Amino acid sequence: RFIGDFRQAAGTGWTIAGIVASQCGLPLKPLGLVGRNDLGEAAPAFLPGADCLGDVLSREGWRNVFLNGGSLEFAGKRRFLSQHGYQAALGLEEWRQRMPGLRANAWGLDDDDLLAQARDQLRALVAAGEPFNLTVLTVGMHPPHGFLAPTCPRAYGDMRDTVACTARLVAGFLEDAQREGLLRDTL
Repeated sequence: RFIGDFRQAAGTGWTIAGIVASQCGLPLKPLGLVGRNDLGEAAPAFLPGADCLGDVLSREGWRNVFLNGGSLEFAGKRRFLSQHGYQAALGLEEWRQRMPGLRANAWGLDDDDLLAQARDQLRALVAAGEPFNLTVLTVGMHPPHGFLAPTCPRAYGDMRDTVACTARLVAGFLEDAQREGLLRDTL
């Protein structure tokens, strides 16, 4: 174990559950035959009674943008985001349209390419001069083996490579944003 005693909270260990936990502060519980990522695809409304981060920020006039390396159709992500205050959501389908000849791993857009898109999106949001929330969901550390971005070295031959890679790419994203003055009024 290279991450020490890190433990994941119950009800947060699959794609849509992690999104809901981070956005709404709620763990998800599978329901009978409908469980895990199927939960987000099964109902016409996704947690209609929940007041999530996107809902709160949208009511206050913020623009909510979600960038994902994977498909937004998977696990009901697009449904959740559109029903909880996100005005824009870009996933693998949109990246394929925007980037002819896209290189992708088995799960979606590699983290280096996704964070390059996130830099462009951050620049545009800052230039607009309005309050915003930019949420980025990478795919590099997706279990069980991860997806090492092509620009990252392979030092261990296991999941440690993808953890180090994504951490380095996110740090680079933040350092670039700081250097460009894009985080001046940012939490």
